[in-house]
Amino acid sequence: EQIEVEASSIKLDNEKLKVDLDDCKNSESAKDQTIAELLQDQEEVRKEVNRLEILHKVSKSDISELSESINELQSQLDECRKNEAMSSEKISALQQIEMETSSIKLDN
Repeated sequence: EQIEVEASSIKLDNEKLKVDLDDCKNSESAKDQTIAELLQDQEEVRKEVNRLEILHKVSKSDISELSESINELQSQLDECRKNEAMSSEKISALQQIEMETSSIKLDN
């Protein structure tokens, strides 16, 4: 009878160990799945970082080009204002000459 009790106890211990082993295998499988998902996420993040780095480089290039365009346009605007000022001076001078010419004609 004692042997039967011990055998029964051993069987229970054995069943418990089998359950623990199954739980351990399931846990290990879940960990492996989580690791695989994390590795996939890491790869997606790496790709996104690369994409953002490319966008940053393109943006810097675009900003540089825009800055050059702005400088060129500012230079053209300055030249235009300079020419406008010279034209205004010429118009004033021509008006002055016209007035003097009219005055001379009236005197004659």
